[in-house]
Amino acid sequence: MNRAREMSHPLQELAIAAGIALLAPLLMGLLLDALLGRAPLMLFVGGSVGILTGTIVVVRITVRRMRVLSEPTADAVNPEEVSFGEEDQA
Repeated sequence: MNRAREMSHPLQELAIAAGIALLAPLLMGLLLDALLGRAPLMLFVGGSVGILTGTIVVVRITVRRMRVLSEPTADAVNPEEVSFGEEDQA
């Protein structure tokens, strides 16, 4: 994937993915509570699943972003051209 596109809106992607991962199971639990008549049980289960999936999504996106940021770019300095002051000791 293109690095410029990958870095366009990092927080927006994180917020949307985490929001969906948190809210979808929570709403499913709320719906199941209404259908089955088990007042807060499915809401708690859905909330727990949402917190777990939200954490996994945030970690995966963060790891992917860190890999993109750690990749060398075309304008990176060549390690062979780096001088450590040896030529100044003449």
